[in-house]
Amino acid sequence: MFKTFNRVNEGVPIMLAPISQYLRQQGASLMAEGSVNSKNAVQLIQVSDSRYATHVDRYANANRRKIRTAKTAKPANVSVGLEKGSNDLFLEKSFKKDQRFRRMIAADFEYFFNLNKRAPELLSLFIDEQLKNGNKNLTEQQINTTLAQSMTLFRYLHEKDVFERFYKHHLARRLLASRTTPDESEKAMLSKLRHECGYSYTSKLEGMYRDILVSATFNDKFRDFCFQSDIPPLSIDLSVQVLTTGFWPMPPATANVHLPNDIQKGFLEFRKLYLDTHNGRQLSLQNNLGTAEMSAEFYGAPAINEKAPIETSPATAKMVRRHILQVTTYQMCVLMLFNQQPEWSYQDILTASAIPEKDLKRTIATLSTGKIRILLKLGGGKFTAENATCFIINDSFYSPLYKVKVNSGVKLDFKEEQQDEEMREAKDKLESDRRHEVDAAIIRIMKGRQQLDHSELVAELNVQLRHRFTPTMDMVKKSIEGLIAKDYLSRTDENRSIYRYVA
Repeated sequence: MFKTFNRVNEGVPIMLAPISQYLRQQGASLMAEGSVNSKNAVQLIQVSDSRYATHVDRYANANRRKIRTAKTAKPANVSVGLEKGSNDLFLEKSFKKDQRFRRMIAADFEYFFNLNKRAPELLSLFIDEQLKNGNKNLTEQQINTTLAQSMTLFRYLHEKDVFERFYKHHLARRLLASRTTPDESEKAMLSKLRHECGYSYTSKLEGMYRDILVSATFNDKFRDFCFQSDIPPLSIDLSVQVLTTGFWPMPPATANVHLPNDIQKGFLEFRKLYLDTHNGRQLSLQNNLGTAEMSAEFYGAPAINEKAPIETSPATAKMVRRHILQVTTYQMCVLMLFNQQPEWSYQDILTASAIPEKDLKRTIATLSTGKIRILLKLGGGKFTAENATCFIINDSFYSPLYKVKVNSGVKLDFKEEQQDEEMREAKDKLESDRRHEVDAAIIRIMKGRQQLDHSELVAELNVQLRHRFTPTMDMVKKSIEGLIAKDYLSRTDENRSIYRYVA
């Protein structure tokens, strides 16, 4: 069909309209379907690519069999591949890499990709899944290829500043959860983002990355210091991540939690060395972000009968089972209390640990409910931390794994039904930040040009902010009116749509 229409003057533009219309219809349908089943961002994007590859094959085969005129033809069953390979196949086989179709495909894909308001979040989740430490299903070459394809999607995003916020949270989780230094894939992704949007876009992200690398170096220095000095050797392997305020998305913790003596002693030694090395700095513990590995021994008979509740399982035989428990700092503080006495009430745990009550409720719930129950509550009825008579160690705990990861109880993904309040606050802050960015961009433009027509100002504004977001006309109008009220701009008497910079 393309060969036929290409021989006729204005034949190709006749093809563009119906194909573009169908592209947008199929894309909108797919994004609407994805928004309903978008719990798994990776699956959504992969399914989308598979669906598009199928459309490409159908289109190519259909047009070998039948040619229709532009007036009678229905829109071709065609769509755009999410992967660059699908796009190239589409263009090469069907349209001989015609640049008009290449531009049309890009414009249509950008249109329907941004129909889904969660597109920035889903793309960040997709990249997060590829970069998670321990992802053994993909080779380094496959990861790099996927990241390159993800950047193609990133270029289509209108709200790149929203993507940055989600990516910052996901990057923070990856860096803090990893027990090794970040791999080259993290650095490569930051480099791609910097090349696309500039240093200002990635400055905080790269600052987070540097914090982890510098912390690893200083931890080695601290271990050498402990080995060479005359202080008593620590009974723990302490690793401290020093996070720069302003880079990381988590707010600073204010709770003064009572840490176990050995850990508190180790931190004080680390703090002394760090402050002696870096004058004028301050260190405060972020206990809500820490993790620990604990050695635990259980002596009761293992509760491996799924029909019997763990609380009522027999524990008569002495069977020592050793495990390494991977827990949060709060969970560690609670469990370490049971080395002092076998039973603790909720109120006593609250007093002894000084963990904020909201966090303590979640911590005890993760330790005493679910599949991994390290603690047992004494007393029947529905679980309520405050009403439980006492908690004891579950000596019948059983797991086939030597290393057991205990659920932290903290949701890492941004799900609206779970974090409505946080999402509303983030949206309000985002709108405020955007207003400031629009104001600053307008002032920069007008200071350089001195006088501009409204349409020219909007065009230059879109160019300057294209790596962050696309400002709405209402946002631009309010920003201009605000700057006029503050005497940064003025309208000319001859034409009210022309603005003049006020020095």
